[in-house]
Amino acid sequence: MNIIANFRKSLTSFIFLSFIFSQYYNVTIETTGESTLFVFEDSIQGLEVGDEIGIFDANGVTDSDGTLGEILVGSGTWTGSQLEIVTITAVDLSDFGGPILPGAGPNNSMSMRVWKSTSQSEFETEYTTSSGSGTFNGLFSAIDSITLLEPDPPYYNVTLDETGESTLFIFQDTISGLESGDELGLFDANGVLDSNGNTGEILVGSGEWTGSQIEIVAIGSVDLSDFGGPILPGSTPGNSMTLKVWKEAEQLEYPASYTVSDGSGNFNGLFSAISSVILESLEEVCEDDNDAVAPLGCETAVSFFGCGDSAYGDLSVLCPETCDTCPSDCADDDDSVAPFGCAAAVATFGCSFAWGTDGSLISDFCPESCDECESDGCDSGVFDCEGICDGPGVIDCEGNCGGPAVVDDCGVCNGLNLDQDCAGVCFGNAVVDDCGVCDGGNADQDCAGVCFGNAVVDDCGVCDGGNADQDCAGVCFGNAVVDDCGVCNGTNDCYGCTDPDACNFDSSATLDDGSCTGPFICNDGTLVCDLDECSNDSDSTISDGCDLPLNNIYLLDDGSVLYNSSDDIGGFQFSVDGTTASGGSGGSAQTAGFVVQAGGSTVLGFSFTGSFIPAGCGTLTNLSLNGDATGLSSIVMSSPNGVALAFSYYVGEDGGGDGGGDGTTDIPGCTDSNACNYNLDATLDDGSCTYADENFDCDGNCLVDTDCAGVCGGDAVVDECGVCEGSGIADGACDCDG
Repeated sequence: MNIIANFRKSLTSFIFLSFIFSQYYNVTIETTGESTLFVFEDSIQGLEVGDEIGIFDANGVTDSDGTLGEILVGSGTWTGSQLEIVTITAVDLSDFGGPILPGAGPNNSMSMRVWKSTSQSEFETEYTTSSGSGTFNGLFSAIDSITLLEPDPPYYNVTLDETGESTLFIFQDTISGLESGDELGLFDANGVLDSNGNTGEILVGSGEWTGSQIEIVAIGSVDLSDFGGPILPGSTPGNSMTLKVWKEAEQLEYPASYTVSDGSGNFNGLFSAISSVILESLEEVCEDDNDAVAPLGCETAVSFFGCGDSAYGDLSVLCPETCDTCPSDCADDDDSVAPFGCAAAVATFGCSFAWGTDGSLISDFCPESCDECESDGCDSGVFDCEGICDGPGVIDCEGNCGGPAVVDDCGVCNGLNLDQDCAGVCFGNAVVDDCGVCDGGNADQDCAGVCFGNAVVDDCGVCDGGNADQDCAGVCFGNAVVDDCGVCNGTNDCYGCTDPDACNFDSSATLDDGSCTGPFICNDGTLVCDLDECSNDSDSTISDGCDLPLNNIYLLDDGSVLYNSSDDIGGFQFSVDGTTASGGSGGSAQTAGFVVQAGGSTVLGFSFTGSFIPAGCGTLTNLSLNGDATGLSSIVMSSPNGVALAFSYYVGEDGGGDGGGDGTTDIPGCTDSNACNYNLDATLDDGSCTYADENFDCDGNCLVDTDCAGVCGGDAVVDECGVCEGSGIADGACDCDG
């Protein structure tokens, strides 16, 4: 079995598929030559086919300046089977005047996130390893389980169902004072709360600020009760939008005011653009801190210790509600009646005593002590429609006390400006066109009907055609094409032999037509264009790999394996004939950092780091033989990319490999350069040549025209009735239909 070739092909396929199908996690850094392999075993539960895995280093090298931070170093797509992901490790060559290549920090721990393709959401994860350390150590780790961590829910969570009615609020990127992760909550202070039509404050839209423009759709209420249908909760048409902001970093909610650059800021079924948001200051809340006196709580703590000092501290400060120490708008001003203070001044002089030279009374400075803070009287004598002194209640345009109905800009009671057209003109006829532009007349559509699109009619009169209907000569719908030589309407006269080492090299050719022949290798390694020119000297002895023909290996009596290769070698495998081997060392394999293993008669050489033996000749490795070997067989050599290389065992004149290679002989094989299996190294034709069928190349491709029956080079034609190999109009018939 070709273990090395299959392993490398499998690894290459996995890496290729990981990059092709991974979409959410896109690794943008270049490979550095250093890497760690993470193997995700097929025992993993909780992932679905199409889910993506992103591998990060939280403290990796993010740029060529050596900046540290989180960086994506590997990704792949789960297919339900074992998945291998190769991660990129950073390399710092700055001490030698070289660059810093971004990647994972050596020995840093790997962190992982998962993108769920079905829910279009990202999850943090925890994982366990069955092998390896889970670090970027240049080796590998095997992952046998992954646990997805549920994300925290948003602070503003809209629970309303869609009603079909909505208003769009656009928060522009000119807004300052917000940070990424802050949440925006859109409320109607008097919206429809439920299916019974009750009204009050309701959350109708929300979104998360990212630093760029965001659009939030607010849900509008719908009342179909007059037609026997339901009442669907949402914002009330015409009401103003109330904005609140949740500051993620402070974990605090702020009321906010805003500036509208376009629109009204109302729930009107259209849109409003908001250019600035101002957070309003939070009023200081006076409330008991039950956590500070846990586990008793304020009420129990005060009943035990009173409102003074306690084991918890001053309870009048910790429990102001229970101790009735919250600040009041109506409070004594002891400093104004110093040195007595309010209690002593009232006791000594009374509340009606004049204090100072401006005619002020002690009651003016000491309302609490004079019991004047809670008066039921109405000093102004003005009561609203609900009988509240100085109250806000007024009768609306429909005659309801405290009702919300108002006369709109068009003079209609409770009209909600519905009689305004999109330009704000009462009873006007301007409408919003298909591009959302008021009175735009669809002038912002391109030739394809796309609003604000960039499609234009090209020189051939085709919308968004991009002049694709022009041929290479610039003629619309013409038939001129660029030939294989890159010449418009050319005749492909650039073909020929482009191999400068070939005997029939054509210096004017730029595209190879497969006609190259030679040079051929003689037994003594010389190159000739005619094998008859080779010397008949066959007395040379093989003592070094460079004595071998190209792509041959040879075993000496002392266990040295010689080689001569025209390609880089990424791995090898062969069997020792006649005895067994207990190990291998030295040679080019050791120099390249290969691991050479021997078991019985099988010898295997490969690299864990992706290194390779450069093309050339010499000693591949030195085997420790347990007896006299007769040669090598089952030879498998592969390139660094896992592609099999054509190698042969060199056979001396004595027909064996047990004498140290004391002679040379012809290499049997196909020597006809026109044959499909031509062997460049063969010096003796063994009758094995195979040739392409007539009209086909060696890969089975048809080289001539195919007839109507699909036969390559066939002579079948379509008759006058359109039938392939038909007989045409029958004798005596008027036409094809008889």
